[in-house]
Amino acid sequence: MYHNLPTKRRLKENIKIDVKLERSLTKYSCLNIVEDILKYILYQRQQIPVQYEVLVREVENAQHEDSSHQHESDKQVYSRKEESTKQKLRRKRERWLTKVTKFIENFKSVMQV
Repeated sequence: MYHNLPTKRRLKENIKIDVKLERSLTKYSCLNIVEDILKYILYQRQQIPVQYEVLVREVENAQHEDSSHQHESDKQVYSRKEESTKQKLRRKRERWLTKVTKFIENFKSVMQV
């Protein structure tokens, strides 16, 4: 037997917020506000795992580490199992960094004026 049960829905009300600004908004300042709000929403709605700035920092750090630690890792000797595990982790991190880099590039291209 099927019954039409009332569903719980949030009542959506318009909220008016008055904000007094010292300066008038330019199209660039509006763009910055929209960009920051979008970054916030992406993080809050779990579309990105960490805040946008953290993603950017991770990519920058990874690029810096790749150039400085490449020769250092060649000198270290590991067992086969350790080496295999390190390679898997390295590949997983590289895939993640590739996705993050692509996301950042796409986000920046969308936000261009």
